[in-house]
Amino acid sequence: MNHKKELSGDIMMRCNFEKMVRYLDKQLNIDEKLELFDHLDQCDVCREAIYLLARDRDAALFVFGTGKAGVDRMAS
Repeated sequence: MNHKKELSGDIMMRCNFEKMVRYLDKQLNIDEKLELFDHLDQCDVCREAIYLLARDRDAALFVFGTGKAGVDRMAS
């Protein structure tokens, strides 16, 4: 998902799936977070995508768990 969206004037915003994943993995610095938040304020597609990514990750953690017990459940 890497499309451009023209806003007012010359401002171009890029949708960046990788940056959304890095945000969920807590790998963005403060400037990158602010840039992403500004983008999410104006982009319905990315706002929905990050919601779905977060939801699916939470569901996977609930189903599979973390640590040794989660790995054991996945193997059986």
